[in-house]
Amino acid sequence: MGIMGAIFGYFFSHGLVTRFNRLSSATDLWSEGDFSKYIEDTTGDEITQFAQRLNKMAKQLKSLLYRRQEMAVSEERNRLAREIHDTLAQNLNAVSMQLELARNSARTGVVDTMMPHLGTAHQIVRTCLAEARESIWNMRSHVLERHDLIGALRTVAEQLERPTLTADVGLRAPQLTTWPLAAHLDRP
Repeated sequence: MGIMGAIFGYFFSHGLVTRFNRLSSATDLWSEGDFSKYIEDTTGDEITQFAQRLNKMAKQLKSLLYRRQEMAVSEERNRLAREIHDTLAQNLNAVSMQLELARNSARTGVVDTMMPHLGTAHQIVRTCLAEARESIWNMRSHVLERHDLIGALRTVAEQLERPTLTADVGLRAPQLTTWPLAAHLDRP
Protein backbone atom coordinates (compact mmCIF):
# COMPACT_ATOMS: atom_id res chain seq x y z
CA MET A 1 0.00 0.00 0.00
CA GLY A 2 2.89 2.39 0.78
CA ILE A 3 4.44 1.96 -2.64
CA MET A 4 1.08 2.59 -4.34
CA GLY A 5 0.65 5.78 -2.32
CA ALA A 6 4.12 6.98 -3.28
CA ILE A 7 3.49 6.29 -6.98
CA PHE A 8 0.12 8.01 -6.83
CA GLY A 9 1.67 10.97 -4.96
CA TYR A 10 4.44 11.26 -7.54
CA PHE A 11 2.09 11.34 -10.55
CA PHE A 12 -0.38 13.63 -8.80
CA SER A 13 2.30 16.10 -7.74
CA HIS A 14 3.96 15.95 -11.17
CA GLY A 15 0.63 16.92 -12.77
CA LEU A 16 0.22 19.83 -10.36
CA VAL A 17 3.77 21.04 -10.95
CA THR A 18 3.20 20.95 -14.73
CA ARG A 19 -0.02 22.95 -14.41
CA PHE A 20 1.58 25.52 -12.10
CA ASN A 21 4.52 25.83 -14.51
CA ARG A 22 2.05 26.69 -17.30
CA LEU A 23 0.47 29.31 -15.02
CA SER A 24 3.87 30.72 -14.17
CA SER A 25 5.07 30.74 -17.78
CA ALA A 26 2.03 32.69 -19.01
CA THR A 27 2.08 35.20 -16.15
CA ASP A 28 5.81 35.81 -16.70
CA LEU A 29 5.07 36.73 -20.31
CA TRP A 30 2.22 38.98 -19.23
CA SER A 31 4.48 40.80 -16.80
CA GLU A 32 6.70 41.69 -19.79
CA GLY A 33 3.73 42.98 -21.79
CA ASP A 34 3.41 39.91 -24.03
CA PHE A 35 -0.20 38.75 -24.11
CA SER A 36 0.21 36.32 -27.00
CA LYS A 37 -0.08 33.24 -24.77
CA TYR A 38 -2.87 32.30 -22.41
CA ILE A 39 -3.11 29.50 -19.86
CA GLU A 40 -4.46 26.26 -21.26
CA ASP A 41 -5.98 24.05 -18.59
CA THR A 42 -9.04 21.89 -19.20
CA THR A 43 -8.96 19.76 -16.07
CA GLY A 44 -12.10 21.38 -14.71
CA ASP A 45 -11.07 21.85 -11.10
CA GLU A 46 -10.32 24.95 -9.03
CA ILE A 47 -6.97 25.48 -10.75
CA THR A 48 -8.75 25.56 -14.11
CA GLN A 49 -11.19 28.15 -12.77
CA PHE A 50 -8.25 30.18 -11.46
CA ALA A 51 -6.52 29.93 -14.87
CA GLN A 52 -9.70 31.10 -16.62
CA ARG A 53 -9.92 34.12 -14.31
CA LEU A 54 -6.27 34.92 -14.96
CA ASN A 55 -6.85 34.65 -18.72
CA LYS A 56 -9.81 37.00 -18.44
CA MET A 57 -7.73 39.45 -16.41
CA ALA A 58 -4.90 39.29 -18.98
CA LYS A 59 -7.33 40.02 -21.84
CA GLN A 60 -8.75 42.97 -19.94
CA LEU A 61 -5.27 44.25 -19.16
CA LYS A 62 -4.28 43.90 -22.81
CA SER A 63 -7.35 45.89 -23.81
CA LEU A 64 -6.63 48.58 -21.22
CA LEU A 65 -3.02 48.89 -22.36
CA TYR A 66 -4.14 49.21 -25.96
CA ARG A 67 -6.66 51.93 -25.05
CA ARG A 68 -4.01 53.70 -22.99
CA GLN A 69 -1.66 53.68 -25.97
CA GLU A 70 -4.41 55.02 -28.22
CA MET A 71 -5.12 57.78 -25.70
CA ALA A 72 -1.44 58.72 -25.54
CA VAL A 73 -1.29 58.99 -29.32
CA SER A 74 -4.49 61.03 -29.36
CA GLU A 75 -3.21 63.34 -26.61
CA GLU A 76 0.03 63.92 -28.53
CA ARG A 77 -1.90 64.67 -31.73
CA ASN A 78 -4.11 67.11 -29.83
CA ARG A 79 -1.05 68.77 -28.28
CA LEU A 80 0.54 69.19 -31.70
CA ALA A 81 -2.72 70.48 -33.15
CA ARG A 82 -3.01 73.06 -30.35
CA GLU A 83 0.60 74.12 -30.88
CA ILE A 84 0.11 74.54 -34.64
CA HIS A 85 -3.21 76.31 -34.06
CA ASP A 86 -1.66 78.74 -31.56
CA THR A 87 1.25 79.51 -33.89
CA LEU A 88 -1.08 80.10 -36.83
CA ALA A 89 -3.44 82.22 -34.74
CA GLN A 90 -0.60 84.44 -33.51
CA ASN A 91 0.82 84.89 -36.99
CA LEU A 92 -2.58 85.57 -38.53
CA ASN A 93 -3.25 88.15 -35.81
CA ALA A 94 0.07 89.83 -36.66
CA VAL A 95 -0.83 89.83 -40.37
CA SER A 96 -4.23 91.31 -39.55
CA MET A 97 -2.61 94.13 -37.59
CA GLN A 98 -0.16 94.86 -40.41
CA LEU A 99 -2.99 94.93 -42.97
CA GLU A 100 -5.00 97.26 -40.71
CA LEU A 101 -1.99 99.58 -40.53
CA ALA A 102 -1.63 99.39 -44.32
CA ARG A 103 -5.33 100.23 -44.76
CA ASN A 104 -5.01 103.21 -42.42
CA SER A 105 -1.96 104.37 -44.38
CA ALA A 106 -3.86 103.96 -47.65
CA ARG A 107 -6.54 106.33 -46.41
CA THR A 108 -3.95 109.11 -46.28
CA GLY A 109 -3.23 108.55 -49.98
CA VAL A 110 0.50 108.07 -49.45
CA VAL A 111 1.50 104.71 -50.89
CA ASP A 112 5.01 104.84 -49.41
CA THR A 113 3.64 104.60 -45.86
CA MET A 114 1.52 101.57 -46.78
CA MET A 115 4.25 99.47 -48.43
CA PRO A 116 6.29 98.60 -45.30
CA HIS A 117 3.16 97.21 -43.63
CA LEU A 118 2.30 95.10 -46.68
CA GLY A 119 5.91 93.85 -46.83
CA THR A 120 5.84 92.90 -43.16
CA ALA A 121 2.48 91.12 -43.59
CA HIS A 122 3.87 89.25 -46.59
CA GLN A 123 6.96 88.19 -44.64
CA ILE A 124 4.85 86.99 -41.68
CA VAL A 125 2.70 84.90 -44.04
CA ARG A 126 5.79 83.35 -45.68
CA THR A 127 7.32 82.57 -42.26
CA CYS A 128 4.04 81.11 -41.00
CA LEU A 129 3.73 78.92 -44.11
CA ALA A 130 7.33 77.71 -43.70
CA GLU A 131 6.72 76.89 -40.01
CA ALA A 132 3.53 74.98 -40.84
CA ARG A 133 5.32 72.98 -43.54
CA GLU A 134 8.21 72.28 -41.18
CA SER A 135 5.83 71.11 -38.44
CA ILE A 136 4.07 68.76 -40.84
CA TRP A 137 7.39 67.58 -42.31
CA ASN A 138 8.70 66.76 -38.83
CA MET A 139 5.62 64.62 -38.12
CA ARG A 140 6.18 62.34 -41.09
CA SER A 141 8.03 59.06 -40.83
CA HIS A 142 11.77 59.35 -41.43
CA VAL A 143 11.91 55.70 -42.40
CA LEU A 144 10.30 56.56 -45.76
CA GLU A 145 13.37 58.58 -46.69
CA ARG A 146 15.51 55.44 -46.72
CA HIS A 147 13.13 52.72 -47.92
CA ASP A 148 10.36 51.96 -50.34
CA LEU A 149 6.93 51.20 -48.84
CA ILE A 150 7.57 47.49 -48.16
CA GLY A 151 11.02 48.20 -46.70
CA ALA A 152 9.54 50.92 -44.48
CA LEU A 153 6.85 48.55 -43.19
CA ARG A 154 9.46 45.88 -42.48
CA THR A 155 11.66 48.38 -40.64
CA VAL A 156 8.77 49.56 -38.47
CA ALA A 157 7.78 45.93 -37.76
CA GLU A 158 11.37 45.12 -36.75
CA GLN A 159 11.38 48.10 -34.39
CA LEU A 160 8.19 46.81 -32.77
CA GLU A 161 9.36 43.23 -32.42
CA ARG A 162 10.15 41.79 -29.04
CA PRO A 163 12.01 38.57 -28.47
CA THR A 164 8.68 36.77 -28.04
CA LEU A 165 6.80 38.60 -30.78
CA THR A 166 7.38 38.44 -34.51
CA ALA A 167 5.79 40.30 -37.36
CA ASP A 168 5.61 39.34 -41.03
CA VAL A 169 5.07 42.13 -43.52
CA GLY A 170 3.74 41.53 -46.97
CA LEU A 171 1.92 43.60 -49.52
CA ARG A 172 0.06 42.45 -52.59
CA ALA A 173 -0.24 44.86 -55.46
CA PRO A 174 -0.37 44.49 -59.24
CA GLN A 175 3.13 45.92 -59.62
CA LEU A 176 5.15 47.88 -57.10
CA THR A 177 8.10 50.02 -57.97
CA THR A 178 10.96 50.30 -55.52
CA TRP A 179 11.40 54.06 -55.63
CA PRO A 180 11.64 55.79 -52.24
CA LEU A 181 8.42 57.55 -51.32
CA ALA A 182 10.26 60.42 -49.65
CA ALA A 183 11.67 61.56 -53.00
CA HIS A 184 8.13 62.43 -54.08
CA LEU A 185 7.11 64.30 -50.93
CA ASP A 186 7.01 68.09 -51.06
CA ARG A 187 9.67 69.13 -48.56
CA PRO A 188 9.99 72.80 -47.57
